Amino acid sequence: MQTRLNPIGQSERIGLIDALRGLAIFGILMVNMPLMFQPMSQMMLGASENASVLQIISESFIKFFFEGKFYVLFSFLFGYGFWIFLSKPTTDGQSIVPVYRRRVFFLLLFGIGHITLLWAGDILFFTPCLDLS
Repeated sequence: MQTRLNPIGQSERIGLIDALRGLAIFGILMVNMPLMFQPMSQMMLGASENASVLQIISESFIKFFFEGKFYVLFSFLFGYGFWIFLSKPTTDGQSIVPVYRRRVFFLLLFGIGHITLLWAGDILFFTPCLDLS
């Protein structure tokens, strides 16, 4: 018998958690936005030699206020969301762990497909110290 779960209702949502998730996704977008419009060669080599002062200031602003900080917040909230999911009582009294495992497995498949086919800078596979040379 499979555990039947329904999404939580609007009244059960935690507004602060939703707001922090939105802030974390905004921060990740701020970090990734400059990378999405640059040529791949410029992204791999760093700032161009003839960068304007405004470009240098904006890159420094993003590095100081956004880079690395929102990945941690998003990861924490992601784990907290799974903790909330795992602690949710079921109506039939069965374990929720099989449903959790299935969701994590499909998330893994989604992450592998995303990093392979779409974007190498994936939040599900963050490796800032990985040297591919």
